[in-house]
Amino acid sequence: MSSETPVKAELMPTEPEAIIRIETDPNVQIEQYRGKVTELRQRNEPLTITDELTRTAAADLLQEIKTELKKAELDREETKKPFLNGGRAVDRIFAMFAIDPLKKLKELVDGKLWTDHEARRKLAEAAQAAIEAEKPPEAAPTPGEPQPEAGLVPVKLGFEPQKKLETNNTTLTIGTIPDREKIQKAVNEGERAIPGCRIYPVWTFEIEEPKLVPSKYRRPSSRSRV
Repeated sequence: MSSETPVKAELMPTEPEAIIRIETDPNVQIEQYRGKVTELRQRNEPLTITDELTRTAAADLLQEIKTELKKAELDREETKKPFLNGGRAVDRIFAMFAIDPLKKLKELVDGKLWTDHEARRKLAEAAQAAIEAEKPPEAAPTPGEPQPEAGLVPVKLGFEPQKKLETNNTTLTIGTIPDREKIQKAVNEGERAIPGCRIYPVWTFEIEEPKLVPSKYRRPSSRSRV
């Protein structure tokens, strides 16, 4: 860079790589623009509009600045074309040989896993239905034996008591239990770690420690005792 021509800070590139590229690339006519900017600045500094002559001089100077600005914009666009074209070429090569094939392969494998998941789910549902069909009918309750109210959940499902209510010789305990729908939704959305649960690779899970399941994956429940 020539030390004879002072350059304002705003005219200099901010990155060292840009300075090197400008100084070494013959296609960038930055030195000519530096000289022209210096000339125009020097012509503007003493200019004061006092009459028709100085008014005309200012108008001519403004027109010349506009012309140089337009020319600089065109040169800038022309100079950066090789860099833009190079970037587009890199994008095309990566898309053709890496990104697009990997996306297609991801879709294929994901489809296989989903098909397997659906098949196993249907088998599990069919097996559960067969077990339910073979269950003997429930025995009628013994007279006088206290029975749980409809919708109440056994303690073994991870019931967490929160408060008790005493009504007519019956203790009603209100609490929460794991909500399988909330857990499944979280798993479907990509959650891979929920305390108290084992999450399998293909959108399935198992509740191993119900009482460890966090509150945001639980729902209200209750149980009663006479």
